[in-house]
Amino acid sequence: MTIPRFGEALLEVTATSTLGSALNQLRELPKGGRERIDYRIFGRLNVSGMGTLPFERRGDVQLPALQTPPRKPLPAGSDRT
Repeated sequence: MTIPRFGEALLEVTATSTLGSALNQLRELPKGGRERIDYRIFGRLNVSGMGTLPFERRGDVQLPALQTPPRKPLPAGSDRT
């Protein structure tokens, strides 16, 4: 894809993560009322005539409010454990 100087384009990017890292982040969401997730993106951009240019970006993303649905009452005589 060629993007003109000072131009803009939407690029499709393949991202990878380890399963362990993703699960750890998901597990931590409800703890401590986290409202944001930190991220880091890095790689190399191949620019014709210039070779490759490394890039890195860090930041955080606001999470949508997570609401837990109300529990349904159990029938009389049953015990919730």
